[in-house]
Amino acid sequence: MSSLAFAPPKLDDSDDQDVLIQFDESTFEPAIPSEEDFEDQVREAQEQLAQLRQREEQLERQKRELEELHQRKAAFIETRGTIHDDLARAISSLDREADECQRRADQCLNTREALDHYLRTIESLRPDNWSRAQLKEELGKAQSRLDEAEEELRSASPLLVSIRGGKTRKATKRTSDSASESDQGFLYWFKSGLAFTLPAMIFLAVFGMFFLIFGGS
Repeated sequence: MSSLAFAPPKLDDSDDQDVLIQFDESTFEPAIPSEEDFEDQVREAQEQLAQLRQREEQLERQKRELEELHQRKAAFIETRGTIHDDLARAISSLDREADECQRRADQCLNTREALDHYLRTIESLRPDNWSRAQLKEELGKAQSRLDEAEEELRSASPLLVSIRGGKTRKATKRTSDSASESDQGFLYWFKSGLAFTLPAMIFLAVFGMFFLIFGGS
């Protein structure tokens, strides 16, 4: 297989004809943009800058809103914790008070039933209706019922004292006030009587001394 060699054309140095290369000026654009294109670019840059500023303002608003929400959330959590603890303590106190009231109410009801039982039992004891033959036996039974009732009263005494505590304190205060008024009244009349009788007593004492001195002579 034979190879083909490309040989560049040879220029004939003897040919004195000039070789002219011509270019089409319409194929080249000017390097400096026109005034209209520059104004468009400036306007586009200004619009982009305005959009960036709007975006920045939007981001700042979102940042402030997030900070405010964070503060409100923290305040809410703190207030919720405080109210939660207060409610829990209040409910616990009410539960204890309710249990205590229920226990006390049950104790009062049970004590009342027991005392009412003995009250009806004692009311049913009628010695006048017992015959002479029954008197000894019935008196023994009746005395046992009285002893039981008295024992039940002693058992109920702390509860009754706690119930009557307020009334007892009020009665004690009224008694103290009355005693104080009585003491003041006694002192007043004692002083008044002493003031009335003191001149007469002095006169009698002077008269007695005068009589002893001059009468004896």
